Amino acid sequence: MCEQNENSKSYFDKRTLPDPALKGYWEDIVIDRRTKMGLLNYCLWSPGLSLLSHTRCALYRFVLLQGPPGTGKTSLALGVANRVAEATHAKTGKRTRLLELSMRMIFSELLGQTVKSVSEAFVGIRMAARHGPVTVLLDEVEAVTVERASLGIGDPSEVSRSVDEVLRGIDSLRECQNVLILSTSNFPARIDEAVWSRVDVDFHIEMPGREIARLILEKSGQELQKLKVNVTPQFLGAVVNTLYDGQPSSPLSGRDLSKLLALTMALRGRRRVTVSDVCKVAEMLMKHNRRRHKNGNGQEETGNRIQRKV
Repeated sequence: MCEQNENSKSYFDKRTLPDPALKGYWEDIVIDRRTKMGLLNYCLWSPGLSLLSHTRCALYRFVLLQGPPGTGKTSLALGVANRVAEATHAKTGKRTRLLELSMRMIFSELLGQTVKSVSEAFVGIRMAARHGPVTVLLDEVEAVTVERASLGIGDPSEVSRSVDEVLRGIDSLRECQNVLILSTSNFPARIDEAVWSRVDVDFHIEMPGREIARLILEKSGQELQKLKVNVTPQFLGAVVNTLYDGQPSSPLSGRDLSKLLALTMALRGRRRVTVSDVCKVAEMLMKHNRRRHKNGNGQEETGNRIQRKV
């Protein structure tokens, strides 16, 4: 039974899909093609398998996108949600509700209120599912599904009960045949093991390799044509060769790479920039990332190979 509870509305940021504003998310995110197609196929097919026995075919229609920050997980989730909604609308004429769980509304300092909020949020999902297809986005899912075995400070009972409530909510959504759960995590090791057991499949979104980096920079170069900036393949090839310097991957995320050319122009105050200009800005971004991800001794990780080359 999919209940109705008007109070649950405030727990979500909502969209109606397909949304033209999200159309570019799927096309513009550049990751490994097999990962991207596997994700799309799963999201297109898994809701249609909801009538199968829960014991013989134990699908939860729950997918996790995990990986380092800046690799495009949230944008990818929004993009695939919109792409699936386009297919659903073309086939059935029905639009999809996208419900993004609002963490600021879930957590409360009042004892017991967080558990109640989680419960009401899942009631809201089931209510929405009575009226058509629903995609739920749990961004940074570790925030509400923290590994209970790791709790050792304060009073963990509130957190433990909240995770229990999330588990009950996920289980209850299996009865709603048109619900798909998309989740993302920068820190998958923090996710409770019982939640992991309900994830049908997880896709690790890697830091960009050389070829992916080139494609991301190409898309940025195409966008800069709006400003009458001509970014040649030779220029991009020189940038990529310097960034990677014989290494399989760069410390730059997809987010870093996508803004690299425009950021270089902004910092240099001119449209015409050199390979050296771009790579110096890349080194600046790497230092910024190292400051955010210091090792256990509070010291920055090593690595100045770009600066050495330019």
